[in-house]
Amino acid sequence: MNFSAIDFETANANRASICAVGAVRVEGGKIVDEIHRLINPCCVFSPLNIAVHGINPFDVRFSPRFDQLFGEIKPFLEGVVVAHNAPFDMSCLCAALEKYDIAPPDFDYLCTLSISRKAARELPCHRLDFLAKHYRLGAFNHHNALDDAKMCAKIFSLFCEKTDVENMKKPFRKKAADMRERRSETFFSPRGKTARPTTIHAGEPQNEFEFDYSPVNFRKNFAIAGDFGDLDARYIKSLICRQGGNFVSVIDQNTDYLVVGNKPFQPRELSAFTDKISSALAFGKTRFLSLPHFLKEIM
Repeated sequence: MNFSAIDFETANANRASICAVGAVRVEGGKIVDEIHRLINPCCVFSPLNIAVHGINPFDVRFSPRFDQLFGEIKPFLEGVVVAHNAPFDMSCLCAALEKYDIAPPDFDYLCTLSISRKAARELPCHRLDFLAKHYRLGAFNHHNALDDAKMCAKIFSLFCEKTDVENMKKPFRKKAADMRERRSETFFSPRGKTARPTTIHAGEPQNEFEFDYSPVNFRKNFAIAGDFGDLDARYIKSLICRQGGNFVSVIDQNTDYLVVGNKPFQPRELSAFTDKISSALAFGKTRFLSLPHFLKEIM
């Protein structure tokens, strides 16, 4: 199968804050083209994101914006496109396209993380770096966009030999349309008044508690609280269970972790959010996880 593999890095938790892109085009089993560019997201960088990929505002000060660079990226967004944890990369692309009012390209995408979980259920972990080491695919600089794209291409080629991936393809234009529709519902209340956006996670404490940034033990009990925007609460629950964690809906003395999303805008949801935070604080055992750190531990 001829395909492209792509990876985005972001400046903060806003999916539109793309600060780097790496992509390769594979034809006949060989890489025939590649791109690796820094992008100026024209926004604030989060220390959490900088810690992951090492890119800072100084690095991108003379780099082009996404819309100025899209012409170079577009040739890689044709036919079939793969990414490791594709829901993240595709949501980044959707958000950036919408931000600059660029029409979504027409292609199908596949997720090597999802493929790995189905084709290699016996593995204890499916992160990109773990798969690279497990299958002896060579060393690479994890979270360097081009290195990640190249490793993703290797993993995809490996699994194409072991499993039928055709029925796992998803149309990108449909995802872009669905995200735009959900965002319009999020930003506007029934009365037409502009509501506070809930699709951006600030990554900072929103109550009298401190986030825990130490390694996460996914064999523990997890609860969630807040609005997770485009990712959806059900998706966060599925991530917990796929990593071997136990999801609990009620916080008690046995709850080890609370994954915290945005403060909800709706009063009823906000009340439930506050109640969960208060319960976790009262029991004293629960560790608070920011969404960026939680996702980083999974990837």
